[in-house]
Amino acid sequence: MTASPNPRKRPAPFRVVPPVSPPATGEPNPAPPTPPAAEQSAPAAPTAEPNPRRWPWRALLIGSGLVLLGFVPTPYQVGGEVVLEWPEGDRQQVRAPLRAIVAEVYVEPGADVAVGDPLVRLTSRELDNEIAALEADIAQAQQLLAEAQREQVQAEANVLQASALAETSDRRADRLQARSSQVNQGQWTPEIEALMAARDRLLLQKEQTQADWQDYQYLYSQGAIAQEDVDEREALYLNAQRDLRANQAQIEAAQQQLTDSAVDEGGNAQVQQASLQAANQVAASTERVEAQQGAISIQKARLADLQQQRADLTLVADQAGTVLDDDLDLKLDQEVTPETPLLRIARLDQLTANVQVKEEELTYFGEGAEVTFRPTSAKLTPYDAVVDKILYDVAPDATQQRRLATVRVVIDNSDQQLLPGSGGYAKIFSEWIPLYQRLGREILKLVPSRFL
Repeated sequence: MTASPNPRKRPAPFRVVPPVSPPATGEPNPAPPTPPAAEQSAPAAPTAEPNPRRWPWRALLIGSGLVLLGFVPTPYQVGGEVVLEWPEGDRQQVRAPLRAIVAEVYVEPGADVAVGDPLVRLTSRELDNEIAALEADIAQAQQLLAEAQREQVQAEANVLQASALAETSDRRADRLQARSSQVNQGQWTPEIEALMAARDRLLLQKEQTQADWQDYQYLYSQGAIAQEDVDEREALYLNAQRDLRANQAQIEAAQQQLTDSAVDEGGNAQVQQASLQAANQVAASTERVEAQQGAISIQKARLADLQQQRADLTLVADQAGTVLDDDLDLKLDQEVTPETPLLRIARLDQLTANVQVKEEELTYFGEGAEVTFRPTSAKLTPYDAVVDKILYDVAPDATQQRRLATVRVVIDNSDQQLLPGSGGYAKIFSEWIPLYQRLGREILKLVPSRFL
């Protein structure tokens, strides 16, 4: 049975037949060669031959697809491997302000603290002893100040008393001076007036005895009386004259005494000495009070400083964050120094990383650009980040073939799953660009600058 031809069978491929020379004119065409018997009996095996009419269409479709693919927008990103770090200013190392003993710890490892929360209370025996000694010195100085103030009050009272005495003495001197002026002007005091009256009597007596003595001398020269009577009258005259001179001396002495008393009262040395002593006492006591007050003021300022140091031994958080240290309870009753950190506080909601990018890639993004970070431990978990600062300190890489710049990014770690020191890959988003443009940029990076 003869097999029917397959309708889907492709036509036999064309064969290249050498050209046949045309026959001579008038000669009949030669008969075509007879194929071998084997070829006539068995049909030719089908072979796939491309249709030359389809190739231009396929090439056109492929080219159109490549052109359209070149316009597909793709995200342009640059990045590299990074290591997470603490943000600058978002961490605190708590240290003791001086050598002290840990008395109490108020926080636990991993606890969240706010600004101003107490962390640790320290004690210092040296500081407590110095405060106690200074308080005792201040108490003693207060006692000395009270004594000096009492002396000052007493000295001021003495000054008042001396002032009163001086005022009294001045009034008395004024009165005596007035009397002396009156004497000089002929206005006698009662004492001097009595002496003046006695002088008048003595003067009259002198004149009378003198006249009697002269009369007796005449009678004696006439021989009427004896010499004894004359001598008696002479004695009476001389006595009256002597009494008159004594009276005049008393009057002069009284006048001089009145003048001298006025002068003495005006410059009473005793009163002046008392006033001077009282003034000196006031000055000395005032100086002593001021000295004690100055010393107490200095001591109180020092005490306030020491008390502030003791208050500062209760350490508080300067920033909000998480306590990172473990085994805080083992530090109780242990001595600490300012050189050794007690504990650390840091914010875990944000971390930073430095991305090394090529120098020529700095033109594709700026500060605030979006960043995607994938940690090495969980590559399928992306974290949002942003470019915080571009550090333009460009330097060659290890191969000395490329120049790299440092870009600082801030990573959102609100879930607090990332830890400083861990690594990952950060991609900085630049823009959406067509695929052909991105390929052009990548190719342009490979071309050395000297060929451009």
